[in-house]
Amino acid sequence: MNENGTTKIVRYSSDALPPDDETDWAKVMAMTDEEIHARALADPDAQPMTPEELARMRPALRQTKKRRRERGEVGAPRSMKMGTTPSPCL
Repeated sequence: MNENGTTKIVRYSSDALPPDDETDWAKVMAMTDEEIHARALADPDAQPMTPEELARMRPALRQTKKRRRERGEVGAPRSMKMGTTPSPCL
C-alpha cells in the first residue's frame, strides 16, 4: 500500500507468471478450496479485509474517465460537450 492508501493488484495467468516464481502450481491445483482458504488465513500478510475497510472501498475509474470527470465532461458524450456532431458510426 502506498502513502495515499491505494494498492496496485496485478493478476497473471498461470502460464504467464514472472520467471522468478517458485510456486509449485501442481501442488496448488491439487489443493481443495478449504485448504487454500485455511493457508491464506494463516498468512499474516494475507488477512481478509475488515467490514470497515470494505466500506471505504470505491470502484476505480479508468484514467480517461477520471480525466473527463476532472474537466467536467462525465455524463455526456465528448462530442456533445465540444459542440460537434457525433460520428454516424456510433
